[in-house]
Amino acid sequence: MDLSRAVIESLEKGNAITNAVSQTVQWLARERIDKSEFKYCIDQARGLTYPNSHGLQIRTSLMDCENKYAKVSGLKLIQSGSVGRWMAFDMDYCYMVTTVAAIMIHHEYQFAADALCNMIVDDENQDHSGGKSYNIRKTRLKPVLSKIVESIALNVVNSGHGVEPLPREVADLCVHITSASAFAAVVMAVQRSSNDILLYCGRFHGDIFVWLISHFDGVLELSVAGRIIYDKALGEAKARVTMIVREICDVNASSHVSKDADIEITINLGKGQFKTIFRQDPVTNVKGPQATKRQQLYSIDEINVKEQHSILSHSEMNDVRLTAQAMADWLLQVALKHGNDTDVQFCFKQATEENEQRETLNIGSLLQRWPRVTHKKYGQKPKTLCVFRSPSEGLPELDDESSNPSRSKAICEIINCFPVAMDLFDNIKPRCPCTSCRRNWNIGEGKYGCLRETALAELLALLAHTIADGFGAPDVSGLVEAKDRKAGFQRLFTELIWDGLVVWDTWFTFAASTFLGCAWNNSMIEDMEGATSVIVVQYGSLVAASTWINMSEELSGFGCFGFSFAEGRVQGIVSEFAVVQAERTMKISQPCPSQQGLISQTSNTTPVDTSFAGIEVALIGASQVSYRLLTMVKSDTARRIVDPTAAIVACCSSFFPACEHARIETYLDSAHDSVWSFDELLGGWSRENKLESENKGMIVSTTLIETTQKFNVALSLSPQGCVVQNPSCCFTCAKGHLARHPSKHGKRIIRRAGVSNLMQQMAI
Repeated sequence: MDLSRAVIESLEKGNAITNAVSQTVQWLARERIDKSEFKYCIDQARGLTYPNSHGLQIRTSLMDCENKYAKVSGLKLIQSGSVGRWMAFDMDYCYMVTTVAAIMIHHEYQFAADALCNMIVDDENQDHSGGKSYNIRKTRLKPVLSKIVESIALNVVNSGHGVEPLPREVADLCVHITSASAFAAVVMAVQRSSNDILLYCGRFHGDIFVWLISHFDGVLELSVAGRIIYDKALGEAKARVTMIVREICDVNASSHVSKDADIEITINLGKGQFKTIFRQDPVTNVKGPQATKRQQLYSIDEINVKEQHSILSHSEMNDVRLTAQAMADWLLQVALKHGNDTDVQFCFKQATEENEQRETLNIGSLLQRWPRVTHKKYGQKPKTLCVFRSPSEGLPELDDESSNPSRSKAICEIINCFPVAMDLFDNIKPRCPCTSCRRNWNIGEGKYGCLRETALAELLALLAHTIADGFGAPDVSGLVEAKDRKAGFQRLFTELIWDGLVVWDTWFTFAASTFLGCAWNNSMIEDMEGATSVIVVQYGSLVAASTWINMSEELSGFGCFGFSFAEGRVQGIVSEFAVVQAERTMKISQPCPSQQGLISQTSNTTPVDTSFAGIEVALIGASQVSYRLLTMVKSDTARRIVDPTAAIVACCSSFFPACEHARIETYLDSAHDSVWSFDELLGGWSRENKLESENKGMIVSTTLIETTQKFNVALSLSPQGCVVQNPSCCFTCAKGHLARHPSKHGKRIIRRAGVSNLMQQMAI
């Protein structure tokens, strides 16, 4: 045990090399990879090819971001030491990073594992004319390569680092993609040959072209239908790759398969001699480009490109956008009211009464920023006048199982509440020949390839982008699968429509999963003993943290549904995926009224609080992917764990009155008024305070709190709300407001000191 402790301590105090070794060993253990298998894979993959100067820009991008962020929402970040990132700085393996980045522009990242396998086992003497050939080495390489590729995808590409996309000269061409074996054959032929190469294609293969731009060190030429549209020297080598695309693809054609050979590689041996080393026949039913790199908000073209080309027409895609815009407009205008019956869950209730709906609070005001989808010009709005109707308005009765409030509603039940969406799908259905459309199955029950299901996927993607945009996301991940997006959509809209609730945990995790790329599921928001709200989600080398967990920052109910994001890892989290919840406020024994809280009034001013206040945070592991954030506050005589969630809940539930009177302090009635210092309230305030319950007429107030940190802590101990006396209100009016709006905490006033008050105290 002493030896084990010494090894661990040496690794913790080691240099960059020992840290990398330690993190690699941890990664191998976490992914359950045998060390001998990892060594075999690394030896086989060493130095297959090298990126050019364009490809190596990804390394510069990674170096620039290393010291960009030190904290996120007050939580300390450390640099990610993942295997995928350190490979970018190793000359023998950096090609793996650039290859995965190039592939993810047009493929799912799992494709890269197959491509790298084929590159490793590719033999220059192999006869490729017969198509794919089996090699037992792939069986041994694939499991390890899949984990390496996943690490690169999550920690490099999904963090926003990549290679150059298609240049503008070819950006408008219809992109076709290759198989993993063809991709490997082309790139290895280019790597091995010092002669000129002729790459003859029936169609334009964008995935190969992107890889050549970031790896080939000679002259790259592209001609389409007899016209040269790209000719550029990518390095100092004299070799030339000429990519000839025989036909321009017609987007209106029913079939996009080339009549001649799909790909043919010919090497110029000199003296008029040529050798064909690879030939792939046309492939039917091949998926079209499916980008998994990061995507711009509201850019949904990739979703519609599954079978080589768009299966929805331009007018249908525009109708999807208009429908999403109408639903987003309705969503943002849903009126809300403060409705927390507990200090554990952060949520709002839907306002149903007419006088409640006249209030300014709605979902749009909760979001950190107003989603930009509402400003986009997609054309004429849908003809349907009704966007939303209640589930009780003319809808068929549901069976007992589907009406169970404990489960998410089916997609069809939710869509039935939006006539504008139903009209969209009804207009698309006659053009779709699939079984689900012919038999009038419910939306959401169709198969892959159905026009209605494709439109539904685009609609849900736009709504997911709307929510992520509102939370502050600059872009979205391309790793989110449609089924995961659908599950989050069902939970969120079930709570909103049937339960009348806007629950922070659901909205935050849904927005974070859209931004980070992790799969959304109910386990992310499950109740755990001692925990309250989800406040941080980490995936790979990206972190999304709620904006209000930093107790030193000012809180506001407007815009509280938002997150801060950064590249790195929260210190204390070692797993690729983690969900952090806040620890509940610590309960305490109640003090005796005669011992605390009663400050004799000898002047007409309330003293400024001078108590010491310090905050420390710590992360503890609750399970394999679940962590708990402990926010510990220390004063002169007290130490206590408080919940940041309770602070934002109190901020949303409290009253901030203002009056026209000058802030003149009045004498307090010692029989009915009690003044608490910060040190006293930290050790004495709780949800049910004996001082308040035993003295029904007692008004509890604080000394003048001068720091945001102390004020937020005081709020966290009053999650059901209180009256906050700012410098813009006198104490008499604050007491009057408290009498009209008593909280469940009794009569509690938190007093904040302004600059003028502090200066007055100092002058005295």
